[in-house]
Amino acid sequence: MNLNQPFALCANPFFEKPLSEISFGNLLLKLFQTAERFDMTVQPQLILLQKTLFYIESLGRKLYPNLDLWETAKPFMTKWMRKQRSPRALLKLFLKDFHKNAEKFAELPILLHAFLSENRRK
Repeated sequence: MNLNQPFALCANPFFEKPLSEISFGNLLLKLFQTAERFDMTVQPQLILLQKTLFYIESLGRKLYPNLDLWETAKPFMTKWMRKQRSPRALLKLFLKDFHKNAEKFAELPILLHAFLSENRRK
């Protein structure tokens, strides 16, 4: 399953719509329902996000009701994702926790052997 799939399932109806047609209350309700369906833990910070989104929705509808949030955010999100998930960023993360990762890599042949042995018996 694609890691973005739970979010995409609940946010898809909001893509390519102006702010005037989006209800963040419904979006957050769908996010909570999706989190429950996929047995995901919802962080307490989501309440602050909810408050912020309600404020943005109210203010945005007054100032710029035809704003397409997704199109506006796309360049920023693309840049952020490249920065966070680029090969260089992932290598930095790997090297940061190298000692933990090295221990896991050392255990990998044993775990693989146990897994294969168990599957042969079935």
